[in-house]
Amino acid sequence: MNKRRFPFICVLMGFALILVPTLFYPGGTLDDPTVVGFDWSHHYLTNLFRSVALNGQKNAAMPYAVAGMWLFCIGIAELFRQLAKEMASARHGKWVQIFGIAAAVYAALAVTRMHDLMVTIALVFFAAAEMVLLDWLWRRRQLPLWIAGMTNLALLLTAAFVYYREVAMVALPTLQKLVFLSSASWLLWLHKRTATALASSTSA
Repeated sequence: MNKRRFPFICVLMGFALILVPTLFYPGGTLDDPTVVGFDWSHHYLTNLFRSVALNGQKNAAMPYAVAGMWLFCIGIAELFRQLAKEMASARHGKWVQIFGIAAAVYAALAVTRMHDLMVTIALVFFAAAEMVLLDWLWRRRQLPLWIAGMTNLALLLTAAFVYYREVAMVALPTLQKLVFLSSASWLLWLHKRTATALASSTSA
């Protein structure tokens, strides 16, 4: 396997293993335990990581969702490692690797009973890694990637504000999924652009 493709494959397979269990999640919400199945506007992805669904039934979807989350985080950790190694700035690369891999590790632990604490730590490390990447992109005048990254960071901070301040909580399940998709998409785009730049410099 081409090591450059490893993060993409892990992230894609991780998404699949997280999405498939939504098809057979038992159901229930905090407001209505009679709801059947996974409701995208009311359930969090983290509901899939619990052994018992919100309606009290055994959650057979849990092992697949946990495996998907771990696979996703492995891919993101390797993506950060590769980005850090390939960045021209050693200072930026060092902090991207430290913050990025730490974010992936703590995000993987969010499937445990320490979910809230692990999410908070992962959020801090991921925001730090993204700010280092944004500074690097700004210095390189990579405006499209910088704008996309700033948009993603704004979305991330909005979700964090809603979560910690407990305002407009009805929007949080949707925000969680948007942050998940937006962050992964931006990082994969950045990873691909870095690979293209490396290939161009090698052929030259």
